Amino acid sequence: MCWRSLLASLVLLGLVAGAGSSGLAYADDKKPGEPTGSSGQVQNIESRREKLPPIPDFAKSFRLPFESITTLGPRLADARQKCDPIALALIATEIGVAEKVSGKRAELTADDVLNEAVDLARMRQQELELNAVALLVKDQSVAEKLKALAEKAKVDEAERISKFKSGEREKGFHYLVVNNNTDARLSIRVNGQRVGHVNPFSSREFWTPGVEQMSYIDLRAHDHITDAVWSSNVVTGDFFKYTWNLFP
Repeated sequence: MCWRSLLASLVLLGLVAGAGSSGLAYADDKKPGEPTGSSGQVQNIESRREKLPPIPDFAKSFRLPFESITTLGPRLADARQKCDPIALALIATEIGVAEKVSGKRAELTADDVLNEAVDLARMRQQELELNAVALLVKDQSVAEKLKALAEKAKVDEAERISKFKSGEREKGFHYLVVNNNTDARLSIRVNGQRVGHVNPFSSREFWTPGVEQMSYIDLRAHDHITDAVWSSNVVTGDFFKYTWNLFP
């Protein structure tokens, strides 16, 4: 899943999403290792498997006679696979209602899922997605900062289009080689964008979305069968090619 927020403190601009106390910090506050070499050289990255918590049985956790609760788990898994921050935020709202009505909480809370939605929207940097998630966040300070990110995403996209029309090549992260040294078929994400799959014990090359406006790259590989994830944050620089080695 696009879900590293479930394993560690989220990285999102020092915000607190939703009504709960879950802490969020900007990804830029993290200190990933500086890339070696200069522009045009290859940056090598290594990651190992991390186990993610399973999606709980929400119907069993809340004991409510709501038909929609029985589909929460499958819908959450689908939203994660599709990297859909809007669906995640709406599901978080449903979980929040169930928590209030039942007076109970599942192992995965409404705040957890909402944090996940905010984190994903920030990574994807899509104007409309950021504005939509802002409408579903209860904390107004968080909502305002998401709206500010949406406005910046709008400006950045306009600049990108202008440069493309002028023939200028985008800088940053463009060419990714993934060496999958595991027995799982993995879904590969770059800043919340699905770029494809890599079969077990295989390599595959990807052209990745332009990230000229960002100082880091969030790489994630997911095994949706076992709920495992491989992840890495990388300083971008002006590299043309990165090699990402995934190990069990």
